[in-house]
Amino acid sequence: MKTALVAIFAVSLCASGCSEKGAASKNVTTTAGTQSEVTAEAEIVPNAKPEEFQIASRPKSESATAKSTGPVTLTAEARGEKVFRKAYCAGCHAGGNNAMMPDKPIKGEAFTRKYKDDAILEQTIRKGFPEDGMPAFGKDQISESQMKDLILYIRSLTPIK
Repeated sequence: MKTALVAIFAVSLCASGCSEKGAASKNVTTTAGTQSEVTAEAEIVPNAKPEEFQIASRPKSESATAKSTGPVTLTAEARGEKVFRKAYCAGCHAGGNNAMMPDKPIKGEAFTRKYKDDAILEQTIRKGFPEDGMPAFGKDQISESQMKDLILYIRSLTPIK
């Protein structure tokens, strides 16, 4: 892509400058979108055909072509959302709602008052409500660190006022 842009730029440069006498070469620097800069040398040859153009392009710097953002790290809330989906909580509690008991969503002021302590919320998730269709999630299914992330995600479903 960058070479094609440089080639087009060089062709247009040569087309506009081929009548120049004595011009040996020109350095052209262009940027392809937000990609790296490329420097191309285009030799201006009077009356040359486009297929005779020789273009040598190289990255302006090694760092320009080897941009690395490193590993992607998720926030605790994003990790909690992954646990929420993986444990199939979203099947009944999508968007913080409650498909089995619509009058008891897992968000909002009433939920926050009932589960103001994270330990109570964890205990509820660990024990479940089997009689109401919510399975228990033991430590073999949701680890301690995953539980902390999950609770952060559930808390995020209620906007802070």
